[in-house]
Amino acid sequence: SAHDDGKQKNIIEQQLLLDLEHSAKKQHSRMLYLCLGGFAILSLLIVCIIFYRRKVGACRAEIESKKNDMLSYEADNTLYKVELDKYKKELEDSNMKISALEQKDQKSRVKIASLIDESNAIPGRIIDELGIGGVIYGMIERVRIYLNTPIMICVNL
Repeated sequence: SAHDDGKQKNIIEQQLLLDLEHSAKKQHSRMLYLCLGGFAILSLLIVCIIFYRRKVGACRAEIESKKNDMLSYEADNTLYKVELDKYKKELEDSNMKISALEQKDQKSRVKIASLIDESNAIPGRIIDELGIGGVIYGMIERVRIYLNTPIMICVNL
């Protein structure tokens, strides 16, 4: 019975050793899986960081490009404003010249109207100065000149 107890003790010890060894192997494989999982997560994290940094770099380059475009457009806009101001000034100068010419035109029209009035008064003055005989003589002279001209043209031909 003592021999059986020793044998049983020995079997239990062997069973415990096998259980311990099995448990250690299980623990070892768990650690291995945990390390592999950690390494996979770390690798994924590094890939994500690299991708993110590339994306951020591309966005920064695009933003810089847009800033340069904006500065270029602002410079062009400033040039256009200067040119527009120049044309506005020229337009104002032209409008002032037009106003001055319109005033001269108005003065000329007034002068022409007064000259027409004066010329309309001339026949009356001629009659007053020359008398009716002088006016008749002037008319006869004009008719003579009018009649002589075609005769002279015919003679010249």
